[in-house]
Formats: sequence, C-alpha cells, structure tokens
Amino acid sequence: MNADLRGDPSRRGLTVVRATADDWAAVRSVRLAALAESPSAFGSSLSREQAYDEDRWRDWATSATVFLLTAEGEPSGIAAVLSGGPGGVGQVVSVWVQPAWRGHGGVQLLLERVEDWAREQGARRLELWLTRGNLPARRAYERRGYADTGRSKPLPSNPELLEDEMVLILT
Repeated sequence: MNADLRGDPSRRGLTVVRATADDWAAVRSVRLAALAESPSAFGSSLSREQAYDEDRWRDWATSATVFLLTAEGEPSGIAAVLSGGPGGVGQVVSVWVQPAWRGHGGVQLLLERVEDWAREQGARRLELWLTRGNLPARRAYERRGYADTGRSKPLPSNPELLEDEMVLILT
C-alpha cells in the first residue's frame, strides 16, 4: 500500500491508507468481507463482486478514491468517495469496518480521511445513502455531523429495504 498514511497511531495500531491499483487484492479482500458480513448495507452483492477479475478490482480501487483501514497491519476496513458531482458534491460509498475492530475509532478515521480528501478537492458537501435501521452506522455519521435530508429510495441490492440520504456540509 502506498505511503499516504493518516491517523493517530495511539488508536490501537489503526491507520488509513489511500489505495492504488496495486492494492487491488486488499481492496477485494475487504470489500468481499463487507458484502459477506453486511449484505443489506450495500447496493451490490457478494455473488456479483466475487465474479470480478483482477482488472475489474484494479479499476474499482481507482475509479473512486478508496481508503483502507489497517489494523495491526492488516486491511480491516474501507471507505470510498466519488467526486465530480454538481456543485462540489462528493458521494461517500462502501464504508465498513470488520466487526472485531468496531468501536476502536476506525470508522471515524476513515470518515476523517474521506472528508479531508473531499475538502482538498474543493467539495462543499458529502452525501451518502444509509440502509434504514442501521443504527450503529447512523450514529457514526451523526457524530461526524452528517444529517438526514428526508430523501429515501429502495436499496438497489434489495428493493424491500430503504436507504436514507444523509449529508455533511464541509467547511
């Protein structure tokens, strides 16, 4: 992984690195673990992404700005941001941390890095979609200042579930 390290090493050995195409295997590993452990949290499915080849994973690692959380040197979480939206809007996607590392500040580190990167790119706001009922994730986003917009839509991977939109105004 590249040397774009961020995070307080006192947070139990947690760091955040920005993924490159060469990190495709780590991105794949964490993303598939996320889809297996929390299938209702994402718009895609495990079976769909298991079929991706190396080229597709390399592209996935770089078509968005992807950050990997490492815990004790092992990839243990992920967050990505899509930029280029109208009016300096970034879209936060794929946020997940392995259950063993939840509650240790990893989600906050990932979100801090996503937000810092978005500010560096000139984004004025970040948006995300959160599966309704995912209270731990909602609390994590609210701690960072994200707020509901009142908009909702069906989850693409399971239209029986709804997603709520949240937004953070960047300063």
